[in-house]
Amino acid sequence: MMKKNLSIGILIYPGCLGSEVFGFRDTLEIANALAAASAKTEIDISLFRARRQKVKLSGGETLDCPYVPRPAFDIILVPAFMFVNIHDFKSRLDRLDAETRLLANAPKDGTELVSICGGAFLLGKAGLLTDVRCTTAWFMASLLQKMVPAAKVKANALIVTDGNITTSGAFSAAFDVAIHLIKKFIGADAAQKTLNLGLLDGARTSQGPYADQALFTRKRSDFIAKVENWLVANMQKSYSLENLAHYAAVTPRTLQRRYKKERGMTPLEYLQSERIGKAKELLRMSDRSLQQISNDIGYEDISAFRRLFERYTQTTPGAFRKRFRRPADELRR
Repeated sequence: MMKKNLSIGILIYPGCLGSEVFGFRDTLEIANALAAASAKTEIDISLFRARRQKVKLSGGETLDCPYVPRPAFDIILVPAFMFVNIHDFKSRLDRLDAETRLLANAPKDGTELVSICGGAFLLGKAGLLTDVRCTTAWFMASLLQKMVPAAKVKANALIVTDGNITTSGAFSAAFDVAIHLIKKFIGADAAQKTLNLGLLDGARTSQGPYADQALFTRKRSDFIAKVENWLVANMQKSYSLENLAHYAAVTPRTLQRRYKKERGMTPLEYLQSERIGKAKELLRMSDRSLQQISNDIGYEDISAFRRLFERYTQTTPGAFRKRFRRPADELRR
């Protein structure tokens, strides 16, 4: 049987995450080996760089992979890069001109582009995400939306394909993207065998269950802090924009405008995200019933709670608890 070869080039650049580069590559190599006898397609994986100098990865390893200024791969994979804060992130992204120039020209040759985690920002900088449905690491979604206002960012999505561009979530999505491509080009059987061999989870479809805004403390103005503290303190009560505006000593219209300008969302959207965060904590850490949890976060109608929870996490409260619940002995401590 004549096999078709599919070429994938992994773009290596200064500071990129080796875990994504090699985790992705090795997963595809395993699938090639498992499906060697029966697959109609074999995937050829290469590492390449867009600059003449050798490249140092985030962990300090230096790679001397081929310099390919005009690649002819079927697919180019763009990993994310390490950063320590938002200033460092923007500074590093600004230094990746060689890579973004290469990416900007790739679609003209019919090349498909796939990004992992913050790799989407290179696509955005290259001007490739305008009017494109996309995702990135859940904690960077608002930053991507701010950087590319015309992008259609799906913050909780794990993998999004729009035309010849595929984007994915936080860094372990490297394995999900690899399985996605294995299933698409080699076959579902090879994908399942790779999942089994690698102890990988092929069932997740969303970043939503993992998103935890409490991991990050954002700088807030006194006005925003006052508004958000009131919302959290009154989480169990029905939301009232008028009551909140009265507490903040502004008109409802001014409140909406000022809050959205600084936060990029409405006060109600912030409250809903806080409610879902609290619900996830209670589902993981307590024995409270779904109705009790619903009441705890301000919903007497459990069906309204279920709908909101599914919208934010793409799973049901019951399924979330089953998957993420702490062991009973830990709950009793």
